Amino acid sequence: MYNFQVGIQHEIGLQTVLDVAYVRTQGQNLPQIRNINTVPFGARFLPENQDPTRPGQALPDNFFRPYPGYGDILEVLNVGPSEYNALQVQANRRYTGGLEFTIAYTLSKAEDYTSADILYGNRSRIPYYQDPDVYSYGLADFDRTHNLVISYNWDIPDIPSGAPAFVRGLLSGWRLSGVSTFTNGTPAGIGFTTVDNADLLGGGDQYRRMLRVDGIGSVALGDRPNVNGAANLPGGERTIDRWFDTSVFSRPAEGEVGNGRKDDIRLPGVTDTGIRISKAFRFGAREQQFEVSTEIYNLFNEVSYLEVDTTAQFFRRPRLAFESPCRSRRHALQSLSWTKDGESRRHPLQSGCGHCVRVAVDWLNAKFE
Repeated sequence: MYNFQVGIQHEIGLQTVLDVAYVRTQGQNLPQIRNINTVPFGARFLPENQDPTRPGQALPDNFFRPYPGYGDILEVLNVGPSEYNALQVQANRRYTGGLEFTIAYTLSKAEDYTSADILYGNRSRIPYYQDPDVYSYGLADFDRTHNLVISYNWDIPDIPSGAPAFVRGLLSGWRLSGVSTFTNGTPAGIGFTTVDNADLLGGGDQYRRMLRVDGIGSVALGDRPNVNGAANLPGGERTIDRWFDTSVFSRPAEGEVGNGRKDDIRLPGVTDTGIRISKAFRFGAREQQFEVSTEIYNLFNEVSYLEVDTTAQFFRRPRLAFESPCRSRRHALQSLSWTKDGESRRHPLQSGCGHCVRVAVDWLNAKFE
């Protein structure tokens, strides 16, 4: 690991010191795991690997791995890179006039292969056939571009001396403390499943990293989709039902490795404020005291999300079949139009019309053939 840091400090008045620093950390030769007995791409499609007792089905993978008869064979390689670059800005006000605070902001970018040591098993796995610089390298699991933390202690001004002693004793001497955190979410990749359970690659490196909002990661087997544009939506367009743009993801063709990465989207961030209000009551000749306080977490009732659904489901061909008219689909087609014997004809779709249901199903099935 190589570390580099340069910074300056300057007092800007009001008993406040400003600290600005650039920090860089670079890692090389980090331990990673790969499976040297990964099924080759397309191996399940080859004629010699088909099961003669089950037409259309391949033999079990262990028949045609690079080392037949064995399962996964994991190899540890010291090849992992990592890089962290950050601009760190911090303002500290020393306790003066009943007020102290710290404002810390970090603008950073962290990249690596897996964000995990070999002790985490599959979480540190890199591909065997694909170039890891393309397939695995990207934003780290813990990457958060913006991170702002504000902490403070404030002695609330006392009641003026002209007020009754009881009022002064009750309402004076209170202190407000708090911490506010504003940070954006961690990166995540998108996976997919198919309704027809198609094996698109017939082998190869078929796994992707999965992350929760809290940064806890795992590895799941599965192909990667194609990404045809920017998936992250502007902040004003994100909703609980549409956190990212699903239209940019598509199903790869058979034999095509999807170009999806481990950092195609950004998960929800964290906004939280907690405060504490306290007062010390003194009594007795020895100035004994006791303290009362109240603490409030998530003061502004901000919603925190744990997970986002990052698994797409693709249909090869939408084929419909009805046993009875489906009321929930009648809005899909208002009418059917066609030409017969040179004459244009139109038939409005009606709920409960068996002919309509049959024609609609045949029309949709034919359209997607």
